[in-house]
Parts: sequence; structure tokens; C-alpha cells
Amino acid sequence: MRAGVLRHSVRFQKPVDTSDGFTDNASTSWENATKSPTRAEIKPVSAKEIEAAAGKIVSTDLTVNIRFNKTLAQMDNQWRMVHREITYEVLAAYDPDMRRRQLKVHCRRLVI
Repeated sequence: MRAGVLRHSVRFQKPVDTSDGFTDNASTSWENATKSPTRAEIKPVSAKEIEAAAGKIVSTDLTVNIRFNKTLAQMDNQWRMVHREITYEVLAAYDPDMRRRQLKVHCRRLVI
């Protein structure tokens, strides 16, 4: 993978269940999966606008290519990606050629 195409800086975050210590209520907070931002190539795949009872729903799908990282290889659909203060939900992450060189991550942003 050529470094020139990795021109975007993104952060992958994983959910962490936290408790306030006083009640049994647990809440979910987000923790960065890596210490520093990850360099990525971002390719828009599709954009849709759907009329629903609640109003218009806009969906944007992306494919994100990153270098292989052991921590990020554990990513699942509970994680999220933040790029330019916009949050995307991770749909899937996989190693396309099983050579531990890169990861492809499919993400979606929903705006209601």
C-alpha cells in the first residue's frame, strides 16, 4: 500500500461500559483503540436519501483502507470511526488478501 493514498487521519473507537459507582446503571463511553490517529484512504461508496415517517434519512457508505494493525484487526461492528469530527458506524472490517498488509473497513453514517 502506497503512503501517498493514506491522506486522511481517522480515529477508531471501541465501546467501554462504565459505571458511576453509586448506582447499578451502566453507560457506554468511547475509548480510542490506538494512541495516535490512523492514516487512511477513504472512498465514498454510496449515498442514499430515504423518505420515512420520521422524515428524511440520509445514509453515506464508505470504504476505508488502512495498514494492518493487530489492535484494529480485532475491530467488529460495535466500533466506530471518527473523521473530521463526523462519526461513522463500522459495519465490517477484514483483511482482503489475508497477508496482514492492509485492512478494509466498511462504514456508514446515518443522518436523520
